[in-house]
Amino acid sequence: MHISKHRRFVVWTTFTMLVFLAGVILFNRAVNPFCVFPSDWLATPLKPETFTHLRLVKAAQVRHLQPATILLGNSRVETGLFPGHPAFSQRPVYNLGLSQACTYETLRYFQHASAGGKLRQAVWLMDYAAFLESSVPSPDFSESRLALSATGEPEGYSFMMDWAQSLLTEDAVSGSLRTLLKRKGEKSYAVDGARIASEERARVMQKGGSLPAFLSYERHQFPLQVKQPAVISEAALGHLRQLLELARERHVEVRLGISPVHARHLELLQIAGHGPAYKEWRRRVVALVEPLVATRAMKPIVDFSGYNEYTTEAVPQSGLARWYYESSHFTMELGDLVLSRLLAPDLDLKTVPEQFGSALTLASLPTHEDAIEIARQAYLSERAAEIVQLHEMTRPFLPPVKIK
Repeated sequence: MHISKHRRFVVWTTFTMLVFLAGVILFNRAVNPFCVFPSDWLATPLKPETFTHLRLVKAAQVRHLQPATILLGNSRVETGLFPGHPAFSQRPVYNLGLSQACTYETLRYFQHASAGGKLRQAVWLMDYAAFLESSVPSPDFSESRLALSATGEPEGYSFMMDWAQSLLTEDAVSGSLRTLLKRKGEKSYAVDGARIASEERARVMQKGGSLPAFLSYERHQFPLQVKQPAVISEAALGHLRQLLELARERHVEVRLGISPVHARHLELLQIAGHGPAYKEWRRRVVALVEPLVATRAMKPIVDFSGYNEYTTEAVPQSGLARWYYESSHFTMELGDLVLSRLLAPDLDLKTVPEQFGSALTLASLPTHEDAIEIARQAYLSERAAEIVQLHEMTRPFLPPVKIK
């Protein structure tokens, strides 16, 4: 009798655990919080777990969507470039920007997106920091979920780890609950991979408006800029070269731009000692692309940085700025101008002001740099009080001056 009761207990315990486990699996599969599966059994308007599992979600979404056009870069691309822009001739368009993406991640996700053979166009809005030696892949980056190896060879998708993470973990259960209950994540994303603009504006207002948002971002980022060695990575330049070579092989048109950060961001780079390295980086990427431009294999890089009516936008004390959320991230309204400048010359879309976005060649670069410096001096003169405040804010984070 004792043995029979023991066996009955084991059987019922095992049965209960299996039923519970099956319930967990079915619940997580129904909600699909990390977008690992191509469809949701319980459709929800938002996926709040996208930001916390960004590289997992976007690798899966590319596999499901098979986009014809992708947008590449870091969080500036996520917040600023709208996949629904009318300039795109090849659809569907997916915003494949990745927060804090290094060039290796950008290359690897481009390879991943090109694996299906449907990719025809890519826009990469490049960022100086991604090309520094200190820029490395995010901890949540995984080679195993990408369709091609680092050398470009086809690899079978290793789905077991992603499926297990999406179906069997406590993280998945909590993610499913947050998704089902429509709880907003730290950052909110649309199904096209872009961040939701209304949520970005709401985050600015939660900080008290544009100026507090600018200052909060700058106080967080400037110490990181000071610690970051101003050394351009040869490997990062190699990643750009490798991406362009693969694009030519697969007949993917690539348009390159330099991100339109606010002038305050450029000044903080100067204060942190990155000014010369920024100019060197711009020259080296232009030199890398020059042979392709000379043979008409691609368009020149378009530089949207510098000091113009958009990047020097005055920051209101409260309320919202028109073109920027803070000094690094621009709005989709400005992003529309970026995309029009990059793509409209071939599509005869709306005119973009001439001073915004300069096509760069090695021959035009000296004149371009001179124009930037002239505009910078005018900005420093017109915003003298603001520049003084920037220097005062950054002084505690700078190393002490050594007196000889």
